[in-house]
Amino acid sequence: MESLLNEALEYASYGFKVFPLAPLSKIPLKNTQGFKDATTDHETIFKMFTENKHANIGISFVDSPIFVVDVDNHQSDHQGIKSFDNLCGYEPLPKDVTVVKTVNGGYHVFFKAPAGVEIKQKIGFRPSVDIIKNFVVAPKSKIQRKDGSIGMYELKVGSLNDIKEVPPVLLKALTTNEQPKYKNSRQGQNYSSNDGEKKYTAIYLEKVIQGVEEGGRNDWLTNIIGTPLAQNMDVNLTYEFIHIVNQNFVRPPLHDDEVNKIFQSILRREQQKGGAD
Repeated sequence: MESLLNEALEYASYGFKVFPLAPLSKIPLKNTQGFKDATTDHETIFKMFTENKHANIGISFVDSPIFVVDVDNHQSDHQGIKSFDNLCGYEPLPKDVTVVKTVNGGYHVFFKAPAGVEIKQKIGFRPSVDIIKNFVVAPKSKIQRKDGSIGMYELKVGSLNDIKEVPPVLLKALTTNEQPKYKNSRQGQNYSSNDGEKKYTAIYLEKVIQGVEEGGRNDWLTNIIGTPLAQNMDVNLTYEFIHIVNQNFVRPPLHDDEVNKIFQSILRREQQKGGAD
């Protein structure tokens, strides 16, 4: 794998804050704070990507007018494309709008919000369409798919150096106060794009992302570990997940030995209840 240092420096020169992701992955590097470490400082970027030669690149949109419409096109029914076309009022996008093709055939469509308009992150905004406002994986980054093959994020249209303002019809759809609820046919979950009743998964993920400071780390991590195990999540995946959580959302992270001790304790408890395999 080639280093993406030059690409990271190029994106930073466009004004994007960048940070390293684990090789062939979308997750932050171990012992980093993910998009919280994002920067445009070339010296810092040089150090990040020379110390981690095979790292992927994350682009942060925090404190930026830029956002991405993430269009899922994994399914044969092309539900994401249909949802996106509907959001755009079936009007064609400008020919030079910035579009990145994802490793699984979907699209990241980059837009700039008008001055004074705040676009918020909205997962499940429409069937197979999310609004991303924290970070995305940058073009040229490579991901290992579930089947073991390697895919790359590719810039297909436009330029990252010239992000276009969001079209009025799409802006209206993104900023309308009342949005209808939609059902995801694959998961049977209802999604709402504004502040409707939160589902259990959303509450759990918000708790993870908010993290914990020194003083309540053990109790917090115990609670976080217990939830997926109680829901019969695969034990090995839970173990891997909890170390990612510890490194990125526990400040400062607990020592691996302490995390292992907590994990084993909760695993024994859940196995006694019959809640983990």
